[in-house]
Amino acid sequence: MDVRAYPFARRPDSGPIRASRAIVVTAAESLLSRTLTSEPAWDEPLLPQVGPMTTMALGAAVGFAVGYLYLTEEGRRFRTRIGPWLDQSIDEIRRLREAALKARRAWDEGRDSLNAVRHLGSGPRGNGW
Repeated sequence: MDVRAYPFARRPDSGPIRASRAIVVTAAESLLSRTLTSEPAWDEPLLPQVGPMTTMALGAAVGFAVGYLYLTEEGRRFRTRIGPWLDQSIDEIRRLREAALKARRAWDEGRDSLNAVRHLGSGPRGNGW
């Protein structure tokens, strides 16, 4: 195998290295780079891949928001105004969750009652309500 055919197989400080090792290293690097960049870590094909510019923009936005909220007077006033609103929102979400659980229990009870009436007399005695 001719080392001169593979310019990447030369070390700048020590001359040519074995071409087979260079080919293996190049193949491994190629496989690694394709694995890290072309295959998303999730199985959902609808989620787009996030590039470095998107990540940097998101990081800058989060940094700006944190800096505004904790380093400025307007941010302090905003935090004092939003505190009671967040408490009310949490209470509303808790009430909504409780209402959904009650509705689910009512639905299950109604379905069980309907099934008991529908199968009344078709099975052994004592399985009704």
